Amino acid sequence: MVKAQLNKKSAGAILIAIWGILIAILGIPIIIAATWGAKVLDSWLPDAEGADAKGWLRTGDAAPGDAVAIRVVGKAGYQTAITSLTARLGSARVEIAGSGPTWGYSISSRSNNEDETLFVFKIPDKAPQGDSTIELTVAMVVAVPTGGHTFENRDSHDVLQMPIVIRSPSERMVRRWLDRGAALGAWALAFIAAYWLLRARPRARPGTSHNPNGDFYLLLIFLGIAIVGLGGQLVFVRSILRTTAAQSWVVTTGLMVVWLLALIAGGWRGDRRRKQDLRFWPVRLRAVVGTAPLTTAYREVASTLPPSLSRDADRHTEAQIVEALEAAGCAVARAGKRLDVTSSSQPVIRIRLKRPAPWVPEDLQVQIFERIDPTPYLRRLAELYGPIEYTSPRGEFTIVEPTATTRVIP
Repeated sequence: MVKAQLNKKSAGAILIAIWGILIAILGIPIIIAATWGAKVLDSWLPDAEGADAKGWLRTGDAAPGDAVAIRVVGKAGYQTAITSLTARLGSARVEIAGSGPTWGYSISSRSNNEDETLFVFKIPDKAPQGDSTIELTVAMVVAVPTGGHTFENRDSHDVLQMPIVIRSPSERMVRRWLDRGAALGAWALAFIAAYWLLRARPRARPGTSHNPNGDFYLLLIFLGIAIVGLGGQLVFVRSILRTTAAQSWVVTTGLMVVWLLALIAGGWRGDRRRKQDLRFWPVRLRAVVGTAPLTTAYREVASTLPPSLSRDADRHTEAQIVEALEAAGCAVARAGKRLDVTSSSQPVIRIRLKRPAPWVPEDLQVQIFERIDPTPYLRRLAELYGPIEYTSPRGEFTIVEPTATTRVIP
């Protein structure tokens, strides 16, 4: 018993390690691709734009006295360098010194012609509420092409008018918590998506160890993880960043890791639940005429009706079904919309309930544990419903009579 528990713990630890490695392999390119994709999307939708510079207000829903993050990018010619930047709003003024040109007398054709500055600007404590504008004056040096693979450095100046809405402290707090709540909801949906993607993976057919659709579904899982991972930059990371002035790459990467944890945790839970479900095989039940004449007169003694002909069955309550199974020496426990049936503390069958009681056999979704013979337990149900037919995982049809008579239909 102790050895079995240790093996179970070891298997769980190995499964967690495999999931961690898998998400790490996928996670690094996902983080890189998501960050790059967000920057591309930003380049199409700037909050303020000039001839050679663009600006984005990273922190939303600010109140007087709050700090907001602003990102400014200069892009022109062969190469661009921001030399200085000034931000003004009312009496508030911030000056940021740039790095200046660093390319010397030659520029590689593979170099990026952008220069970026990310800074924090404090809104004046007495700034009026409502629509306002942050004025950004950007001084740059641009390597301008002059023909024949040559260039010259020229000064460039842009003035950007960045709109901002200054709200009351209470309104700002409510809107920020709404953003955080939306991010938390998106995280939960990512967890659920990963859970069901892994749990719903097709199982192998009876008698085989491989499902022909399994490889295709596995490809869909990887594709789904990649799409959900990339979407996290918009629905989770950006929603959180809107509520704070902390915008460094450390914060952004940390939030992406938290987002990927939703996929790790959800996928691990889904795969673990799938492994539990694989121990049970579904069988379908229906009430049939059967072969033996009964006092309830399902058929006459000389009847020529086929035994597998469907018939109406009386409905029975949960208490009646539980009593019938317990008469066979089984213990029955209710688990949500399911009845778990055990014998000698070992699971034998479980019954999923499609609708509220009372039930006919067709309402009972029976699953047998590790391909055991369910006949002794289904015979107890046959004593309630009369003859019933069940379909095995291999597609065989078996009729169970209330007596010890069982007939397999080829």
